[in-house]
Amino acid sequence: MADLEALVRKFVAGYQAKDFKALGEMWTEDAEHTFSGVVTKGRDNIRANYARMGTAFDSREYKVERIHVCGNVTVNEYSEWYTQLQPVPTQFGKIEPGGTLMHIHGASIMEWEGELIKRCRVYSDGAFQMLAHSPAVTFAR
Repeated sequence: MADLEALVRKFVAGYQAKDFKALGEMWTEDAEHTFSGVVTKGRDNIRANYARMGTAFDSREYKVERIHVCGNVTVNEYSEWYTQLQPVPTQFGKIEPGGTLMHIHGASIMEWEGELIKRCRVYSDGAFQMLAHSPAVTFAR
């Protein structure tokens, strides 16, 4: 059986290094990735999303808090610090950059097929943080 904790750490290292080619190779051809309710299907589309998001953010630091392994499923709890430099399109419209260093918390649940990711769901307060720091968004007080 694959060392899933080591594979999660390899994924995190590629993510941190913005090595989108290596990240793309870690998914099955028909993989599914869900983030903030948006589902992306297929290895090439997932890799393209990581590349698009990777260029929108700078000063990224990703810290693994815990990795849990249960059978072929891993849960990676994390903290992340980054600055949004470019607009990010979402299902709710474009989020304009605020240029503020943000600190988010999240968890990714990955289902593995051998040494490849078959399905991943990310739960994060990142979209809220981007909205809260966007100059284009005003909140009622």
